Amino acid sequence: MTLINASPPLLYIQKPSGRHVTDRKIKSFLRLTPGWNYGEGDIFNKDIIDTAIELHKLLLSFAFYETDAFPSTNGSIMITAYYNGNCLEFTIETDGFIHYILELDDTAVYEQENLTLLQVRDILQQFRRERWRPSDFSIFVTMTVASNVFVPQLLHILGQGFPLLTGNASSHLEELSANISRPITPAR
Repeated sequence: MTLINASPPLLYIQKPSGRHVTDRKIKSFLRLTPGWNYGEGDIFNKDIIDTAIELHKLLLSFAFYETDAFPSTNGSIMITAYYNGNCLEFTIETDGFIHYILELDDTAVYEQENLTLLQVRDILQQFRRERWRPSDFSIFVTMTVASNVFVPQLLHILGQGFPLLTGNASSHLEELSANISRPITPAR
């Protein structure tokens, strides 16, 4: 994780060279031994770990970069993603199914059980459609690497993220300038 220099600190960004910190945390659950939580706590099944990593990759693919993972004593794993006061909780149960809870300002507002990864993907797509502003995604589309740090290329945000909007803006401006260039008062 790298801090982009600013005073006060403005932005923490994951370096591209390493695994995401949440991926490393999930893999570390394999090292837990029976009784890891004050005498309680089962060991984790490799399939549950693999599903948790796949679910986390899915979250990253939808630009949820603020994530975390939590082990439970029964062998299930909770993966969380945070966005604007929303907390998306996905618990991979020991039977392989996923339990989803959406919290808004620490209050559960939606819940669904017995999901597959494909169903989780659909939930994330729906969440993105309903709650994201176009500008939230554009910054992630237009990042480049310089000195092992991601740097936004602000000049390309509109054109790269939303090329159709650029064309519409240009044609609209041409229409506007054509209308403005007419004489405002009639000639005498």
